[in-house]
Amino acid sequence: MEKEKGVLFVVFGATGNLTKKKLIPGIYNLVKRKGIKKFKILGIARRPSSGHKIAMSGKKHIDGKIDSSAFSNVLANTHYVQMDFSESIDYVKLQQRIQKYESDGFANKVFYLATGSDKFEVISSNLKKIGVTKEKKCWTRVVYEKPFGKNLKSAKKLNACIHKIFDEKQIYRIDHYLGKELVENVLVLRFTNRVLEPVWNKYHVESISVVLDENVGIGERGAYYDSYGAVLDMVQNHMLQLLSLVTMEMPESFSGDFIQNKKAELLKNVRITKTLVGQYKGYTSESGIPKNSKTETFAAHLLKIKNPRWNGVPIYFRTGKFLGKKESKIVINFKPVKCLFDKTCPSNGNSLEIRLFPNPGIELILNSKSPGKQAARNIKMDFCYDCEYGPNTPEGYENLFKDILLGNQTTFTREDELFNSWKIVDKVSRGKLHKYSKKSTGPKALEKFNKNSGVRLA
Repeated sequence: MEKEKGVLFVVFGATGNLTKKKLIPGIYNLVKRKGIKKFKILGIARRPSSGHKIAMSGKKHIDGKIDSSAFSNVLANTHYVQMDFSESIDYVKLQQRIQKYESDGFANKVFYLATGSDKFEVISSNLKKIGVTKEKKCWTRVVYEKPFGKNLKSAKKLNACIHKIFDEKQIYRIDHYLGKELVENVLVLRFTNRVLEPVWNKYHVESISVVLDENVGIGERGAYYDSYGAVLDMVQNHMLQLLSLVTMEMPESFSGDFIQNKKAELLKNVRITKTLVGQYKGYTSESGIPKNSKTETFAAHLLKIKNPRWNGVPIYFRTGKFLGKKESKIVINFKPVKCLFDKTCPSNGNSLEIRLFPNPGIELILNSKSPGKQAARNIKMDFCYDCEYGPNTPEGYENLFKDILLGNQTTFTREDELFNSWKIVDKVSRGKLHKYSKKSTGPKALEKFNKNSGVRLA
């Protein structure tokens, strides 16, 4: 994968939650599956730390039995530089370290900015100043975590800045949901099944739902989360990206620009028509949260797509912190057909659920005759992903790291997709902030919102 040269992963924000929970496990899994052999990880942050501490902090977040050989490899090749991202003089120290690794054969570089977007410009500019972004018989790729900016204006400004340093082919705007196996399967499910593709439109689909509910609060992310909230943290990226995959037109090919072209085209036609926001009780007592914070921790939206395929089909989004259960799913509800058993038919039509969490899989609800009766009832046809492929299939960040090393941008967000999604959420009018209890189903006002949505909700 890395060809003859080794790969140097330079991770800014190495002492943060993302690195220990996702990045270290992702690289470890790639190493375990022999996806990469010669590598170094160089962590960078302001706090005192070490390569050993960073690797070990990620160990407890690795799922399943740990391969001691693979983890020892990660541990031995993880290093650390303490520096201030805003101090130009500190980048001289970084330059010296990177040049040493280059001379040792680690010329291909992945710069991973696991920081807030307010640090993207200063880090990118300083990397150019110290001359480590050049591609000379090697490649350089830079990964920007979401959210990319805080609105359309800031995203465009930031994008213009980094384009002075990197070409678009070097830029990877990450959305880790796009690396999930079930999400990568959406286009295959849609476009390779004759029983689905012809009915994937307004004539047969009654409604679409995207639900990303969480049963935990903000954890250690207080200051970060309060500056964004549920709409920018989840809707602008994860949820709109999922919607674009579910509703885009068929691409010419399952690769790169062909998919991104269709996603960007789709997002141009999406509008949020109604919004309900909430905040869980006790949020303003969390560490790093102002006592008068009006940041939403819950958001429900109704959306529409103004194009010939989807005109008139209601779309429902819901996401929130500290809800009763953790659940991630996409649901396609189909219109009911005329039933032959007038009084004994299910009132709902068929539905297809792409279940990301828990128990990843695909569930199809059909109607079938009840034994011994002239009646029909719902039956469930359930594809269990782990049952078929085992519990140790590649995780989201492992898939994304693999694509970065291969130079495959299919599962990343292109600039026009990004701008179109910001245009959508920039117009959101949040309205009244409704309080809700922890571990509940959300604000009480959600019941009326759902009832008036026109969307069948499970």
